[in-house]
Amino acid sequence: MRSFFSVALIFTILCISAPAITQEEQAEPTFPSISGLMYETFKGIDRPLFNEYFALLVEKFEGNPDAGWSIWNENMSVAYRITGLPEGLHSV
Repeated sequence: MRSFFSVALIFTILCISAPAITQEEQAEPTFPSISGLMYETFKGIDRPLFNEYFALLVEKFEGNPDAGWSIWNENMSVAYRITGLPEGLHSV
């Protein structure tokens, strides 16, 4: 679990600092529509059912540029979801 937090922290730092790292004036931000990240922990889940549920969500929101998330499974009963928040949403 500690490694997950390390990866999430590094990912967040890279997203925030990516525009500042480049030397070019015309560089675009890596994620121009993401203003923040929402982190959720799901404990006591049934992993196959959980993954099927999120597969249905991906199908439902396919084509929507503001819908995007990643899921990490720690084990069969604990999972994490990180969602990129569109402009105007800073926390939920």
